[in-house]
Amino acid sequence: MARGPWHRACVEDRERCPVEWRARTVMTSPVISVPREASVEEAARILTEAGISGAPVVDARGALVGVVSRFDLDAWLAGVHGRLARHGAYYAASALRWARGDRDRDDEDEPDLEAAVDDVMTPELICVDGEAPLSDVVELMSTRRIHRVLVTDGGKATDPLLGVVTTLDVIDALAGRKRGDAGAI
Repeated sequence: MARGPWHRACVEDRERCPVEWRARTVMTSPVISVPREASVEEAARILTEAGISGAPVVDARGALVGVVSRFDLDAWLAGVHGRLARHGAYYAASALRWARGDRDRDDEDEPDLEAAVDDVMTPELICVDGEAPLSDVVELMSTRRIHRVLVTDGGKATDPLLGVVTTLDVIDALAGRKRGDAGAI
């Protein structure tokens, strides 16, 4: 894959990356979260009403327990959740269903919209400290093929949540803008 000048400046030659670009300086905060007990339908409503593509999932005490994204919800609704080996598999599965003529589900195939978001979320939490260089965050997002990284005060999932760095936050930082929209992940 061809690497652009920003990648060379901020990942390959970290000395050239602006030092003020830290997770804390580009993250979105405050963060909209989804309760672990929320249904799939409630999670979809929260994401849609906030205009975001994903959110951390928290338990009754407010502790981080996972992340739910529109991708997770789409996979659940398509009936392919848990069978996805890599990103993009949902789209391939959807194309196969349409090619086979499986455009309509039988009643028994209907997704359970009352299922808990706990059944749909990604339980792995990818966190960085607020002072992490943006180049490290970008490298993590690139190698893990993810669109959001949780920013905590200490870099661990058990530390207090400060914000979220998303691909849009990175793009805005590169463009010289800071969105500042609460929860825009």
